[in-house]
Amino acid sequence: MVAAVQDGTGTEGGRVDLAAAVRGTALAVGVAALGAVLAALAPLLDVATAADGSQRGGQPVAATVAALALVAVPLLALWLSRAGRLAGAVGVLSGAGAVAVGLALLDVQLFVRALDANRLELVRPVTAAELGAGPGAVAVLAGHVLLVVAALVGVVALRRSGALDDPDVLGDAAGEGPVVRRSAPLACTLAVLAGVLLAVGLALSPLRSSDPVVLVPAVVQSPAAVLAGTAVVAVVVLVSLALALVSTSVATASGVLAGVALATSALAAPRLLVGALDDRFQVGVGALLATVGSVALAAAASGLVVTARRRAERAPTGAPPAGPGLPGAPVLHRVVALSGLLAGAVAVLAALAPLLSTSGGLVAPEVDSVRVLLVAGVVLAAVAVGMLAGFGPVLRPVAGVAWVGVVVAGGAVLQAVLVATDVAGAGPVTGAATASRGVDLPGVGWGAGAVATVVALGLAVVGAAAAGLAGAAERDEVDTSEDVDPPRPVVVAAGTAALFGVLGLVLPLFTAAGFTAPGITAGDPLAGGWGWDTWSLLVAAGVLVGALAVAVRARRERGLAVLGGAGLVLLVHLSSWPLTSGRVPGASAGPGVLLSLVGVLALGVTAVLLVRSVPPTPAAPAESRSTRGSGSGRGPRRR
Repeated sequence: MVAAVQDGTGTEGGRVDLAAAVRGTALAVGVAALGAVLAALAPLLDVATAADGSQRGGQPVAATVAALALVAVPLLALWLSRAGRLAGAVGVLSGAGAVAVGLALLDVQLFVRALDANRLELVRPVTAAELGAGPGAVAVLAGHVLLVVAALVGVVALRRSGALDDPDVLGDAAGEGPVVRRSAPLACTLAVLAGVLLAVGLALSPLRSSDPVVLVPAVVQSPAAVLAGTAVVAVVVLVSLALALVSTSVATASGVLAGVALATSALAAPRLLVGALDDRFQVGVGALLATVGSVALAAAASGLVVTARRRAERAPTGAPPAGPGLPGAPVLHRVVALSGLLAGAVAVLAALAPLLSTSGGLVAPEVDSVRVLLVAGVVLAAVAVGMLAGFGPVLRPVAGVAWVGVVVAGGAVLQAVLVATDVAGAGPVTGAATASRGVDLPGVGWGAGAVATVVALGLAVVGAAAAGLAGAAERDEVDTSEDVDPPRPVVVAAGTAALFGVLGLVLPLFTAAGFTAPGITAGDPLAGGWGWDTWSLLVAAGVLVGALAVAVRARRERGLAVLGGAGLVLLVHLSSWPLTSGRVPGASAGPGVLLSLVGVLALGVTAVLLVRSVPPTPAAPAESRSTRGSGSGRGPRRR
């Protein structure tokens, strides 16, 4: 949806039907307005009622803020379309519509079990009586679905009319491809930080509850609809951010970011207000970070527009304005290195600091997974130091994968903290033996180490995003117009490494009587049985597969570096076996140990085959390096 706004082939013969584009955009704005109004009016209806027919209204201030954020989407799109910025208007609708997909999934929980929906701006349960969905639930779901439909209508209208090829419709001149530019480095940097902050905030618990009726568990332990909806919104934020930053149209990029910011603020801001205004709830870190991230993303969208206008005023007459972009690869390499160094250092501090704070004579449980976090932090920091020492281009792909080691170890630590805040007593806490249900045990809370773990995870994600953007900037120096098929032996070896690596990550490293290490066999995900530890392993598995897919098609040096990063992740994961299993009586090696070892061996075989099958990449001529993205004077290169 978002990608379609940024690319189009035009109508047959290159003709642009501007009237059709205007009509289609107007229809899309109308559909979005209808959807926003329905969602805004939902709290005035019966969103959920108990069996006796009594109503359960939501928090009015939070409901008002959510309504205003959604209504602002069609209003902004209408203003842009009337100003002739059709692609900007559709960008707003596209960004909001993509987020609305996740919001609609969250709405489904109102029909499944409203008591667990935690949509306190819509319904505030006061008893444990079962709640049934009312007309308000239908209205809010229909409103979010209509926002999705509006985005599709707008995108289809611009594509069919060929308006995406018209600079006047785009609102600024488009380039010849999605080339990373340097037109608004501060605004784009703010957008990256805001997007990562927003995605991290969505993944964390939004509220802390002292209400015995309304429990607010961690997102990964929420009902399936809540988990799926939150995950979709977080992914949409990151994908929309990446697509906006490589867009060649400032209007489109800023519109997409603004749409995402408005739609996510309709989710995050009400949670923040509920925590601030309701005596039985406290603001969680997730609600705070997500709200700040959505506001910062809106500021970044405005910054793109302002910077583009200023550059256009200073540009020579007739010169097209540059599209949005980021600093060059050297600057981004330093960002990757500094983020990795900070993430590694904070992870080490988190492993050494107290994870839990206790009172009332309670003894804090020992959390063995901090040892793995210490290893992961040292590994990532070492890679970052190497980048700062002058090996940035060589080690950037390693850092682009090695951050996952901090995520895996940090996820295990956070899950252990959640378990410990519910179960007091001395003794080891090595995994998700007990699921946190969102009500903290008196006398046990998060310590400095737990907070530092969250910070380390955020910094690691920032470094990963910067590594991806740095890779895009590096590829501006090579011609990628012609793909080179990777040798079959390399593909087979990489596929084998991916298979065994994924199995080694998702299957437990050790087992014991009454205990299973984190993995997909640890519990039922639909019932909230998977904790942060299991989900972090699944994230690592996904990154591993993606990294190997990139490695086999990359330039030889970059491919080898990616394989090295993947090997470090598996080795960090394997270190959990000797570092954490000793405190579990009767622990024996699980299937993950052997499978991970085979995965590491397969990565080594893939590296050897890559060296033998793919020639080294010749250095780009000075003339080629001075002409970014032109492709002149260069032959086909691997990505």
